Amino acid sequence: MGNCIRSILSQHVKGVKKETIVVDDCSEDRTIEIAKRLGAKVVAKNRRTGVPDSFNIGIKVARGEILALVDSDAYLMPDWLEASLAEIERGADGVHPTNITYQPDKTFRKFAALWPVKGFSLPTLGDASLVKREVFDKIGLFDEWFAPVGGQDFEIALRAQKAGFKIVASSKAKYFHDFVVLRRWRDRLKRTILYESGRVKAWLMHLDYPPARIGLINDWFWFLGFPLLWLLRKVSTHSKIV
Repeated sequence: MGNCIRSILSQHVKGVKKETIVVDDCSEDRTIEIAKRLGAKVVAKNRRTGVPDSFNIGIKVARGEILALVDSDAYLMPDWLEASLAEIERGADGVHPTNITYQPDKTFRKFAALWPVKGFSLPTLGDASLVKREVFDKIGLFDEWFAPVGGQDFEIALRAQKAGFKIVASSKAKYFHDFVVLRRWRDRLKRTILYESGRVKAWLMHLDYPPARIGLINDWFWFLGFPLLWLLRKVSTHSKIV
């Protein structure tokens, strides 16, 4: 958490004023202490509700017209804000940066990539995204069905694009995702269940939108196992993996 906040505070763009808000999802470590010491405003929840609800609370509390949605285990590269704002100035309504982290679930994806749709890419709104407030004003907030985590970023990006907003993936804005919590095989498996079931659910919710249908084809491996993933997700609803 400390590294995440420091990376946010290190972002400087002339004429841009920032406020840093930390929504604490009933953490059991020193998150609140560290956040306050670094000068962040802390909103502490009285029960664990997951990532979608945490983002929603932060969006409601924030005063700015451009919002940064940053996971607690994400570290922003020094020019992340400058590069993301440049995309906004070029007409984007939401910007998803490039994740320069090695993905620990890469082994699972090898099986799912037996018949991928080449060239398919859908930017999401999460992890370390920059979004105009007007997007949420029009389409609403994150769907809390996806608690504790997994798929909420795909679903809201689909909803935004269906509403006519321009969501782009930036190759210049970059961030690092620290998956230290996923060093154990058991934790990696839980994360895979949550993320893959959530993404398939997002595709199914928006089958009237062509990119969602392409996404479902691309995720055919996980779609075939979706009933099992759904059941496994039920037993993982209290997972601390974010």
